[in-house]
Amino acid sequence: MLTTTTKLGMSAVLALAMFAGSGNAEARDFVGVSFSSGGGYYPVAREYVPGHYETRYENIQIGGGVYETRWVAPVYSTTVDQYGRQITVLVSPGHNESFYCPPKYETRAVSVWVPGYYYGQPVRYESHPHFNIGGFFRF
Repeated sequence: MLTTTTKLGMSAVLALAMFAGSGNAEARDFVGVSFSSGGGYYPVAREYVPGHYETRYENIQIGGGVYETRWVAPVYSTTVDQYGRQITVLVSPGHNESFYCPPKYETRAVSVWVPGYYYGQPVRYESHPHFNIGGFFRF
């Protein structure tokens, strides 16, 4: 197996490939040409971040979110009639009522352990354009 990497021009590479491919049928079956442009390859530079504690803020429900039954006192109204007497009238009777108490939240700082991990940074890899010519020749 013969493989070469060259910086020749496109026409020179094609001419060389045609020359290598001309001949018997067996040699033509094993001649290959590939072209590759530079760049576009992004290896990842990995960096290890050790384990550490982080402070995170969480909203925690501390109460509420329930229905409570409360006694509502009766309402009376006192008026004076045309003869000057005071008359007390029941406007609404006393009764039990359900009230919804919304939940109460509190923000608390919580310390959390974060295990170590690898962090990848993409890095641009620059290379020159190259051409590969390969062939398998039998003697």
